[in-house]
Amino acid sequence: MGANVGSVVSVTGNPQNMLVGIWSGASFGGFLVHMLPVGRRRSRDHLMPTLRWYIAPSWREPFRERLEPSR
Repeated sequence: MGANVGSVVSVTGNPQNMLVGIWSGASFGGFLVHMLPVGRRRSRDHLMPTLRWYIAPSWREPFRERLEPSR
């Protein structure tokens, strides 16, 4: 998933971006600046479900050992 999200923000990330970059005349930096919000949103949309799927089950488990208060 990370490779797909990363290819969105770069002109050289995938062939479609190369065509858009050539036809629009955008520089590498200009393309990056315009696509960065899209990449951030996509990474957030992919990251949150992944974290919930991997980590959330461990949140529901009780502590395996009893914790003693510190003095």
